[in-house]
Order: sequence, then structure tokens, then C-alpha cells
Amino acid sequence: MQFKSLLVLASLAITSYAQTTCDAQAILGDLQALLPNIQQSLTDIVARKAALQALPLELVPALFKKDLEILSEDKDTLASSFIACAPDNVIPAGEELLSQINDAFGPAIAAFA
Repeated sequence: MQFKSLLVLASLAITSYAQTTCDAQAILGDLQALLPNIQQSLTDIVARKAALQALPLELVPALFKKDLEILSEDKDTLASSFIACAPDNVIPAGEELLSQINDAFGPAIAAFA
């Protein structure tokens, strides 16, 4: 839940002021730096699906699916907030980053469907 809280706070911070190009590029750079970790984490979750299903707690896979869906929704909120107040010249890079993150979330959510 700490990651979810971080996304919510980041979304609020982003929407609290009009971004300059420099600000937007700095935020985008920070988010882009997280992309490999996000992709690897989601890949690792899918790779460990069998081990999670083998646990004696039947609800574990369902909890992972729900958590992934919530994180994906929060990611969309953060991206929408960023794009809504980013200067026009930064929006394409923001949309590309969102697309790359969506590509990572899709298989992870589908694996637990």
C-alpha cells in the first residue's frame, strides 16, 4: 500500500501547480528512471504465479490481481494528472511512457485473471 500512497501523493503534487517545461522534464525523467523497475517487478510477479497459487491460502492470487488492478488505476491517475498540466512539448514523451507501463501491466493482470 505504500506504493499506492506514493502514487496518490505524486498525483496531487503534480496537479497542484502549472508545470514549466523544466519541471515536467524532471518529473518525466524520474518516472522514466522507474520504468525498468516497474517492468521487472511485474515480470517477476508473473514468473512467481505458480508459487503463489501453490500457497495454502486460496485468496493469494485474487489479492495479487486486485492489487495489480488498483496499482494500474493509480498509475492512470498519475499519468492523467501529469499529462493534464504538462507543457505540450512534453506530452508525447509522457504518453509514450504510459504506453510502456501499460504494456508491462497488461500481462501481469491477465496472468491472474
